[in-house]
Amino acid sequence: MSWQEILAVTCIVIGFIGGGYLAAQRPAFWVEFFTRLLISFIPFANKYISKRMTPEEEKAYQKCIRQGGEWDSFRKRCK
Repeated sequence: MSWQEILAVTCIVIGFIGGGYLAAQRPAFWVEFFTRLLISFIPFANKYISKRMTPEEEKAYQKCIRQGGEWDSFRKRCK
């Protein structure tokens, strides 16, 4: 590596560190950062959180509740 390449890489690294430092000083940056992160994560999480039961599981669930049982959500059966 020549001295020009070392100087160029050093300037780029210093620029990234300086930009990160200036951005991290502002609390509004972190609020917006985590807000955008959460908003982008919601569709991914929603796929697993709002998964519906199949009609067969729903019937078994209703039958279990009518009989006074307790439904096991992980094993999908009455306890």
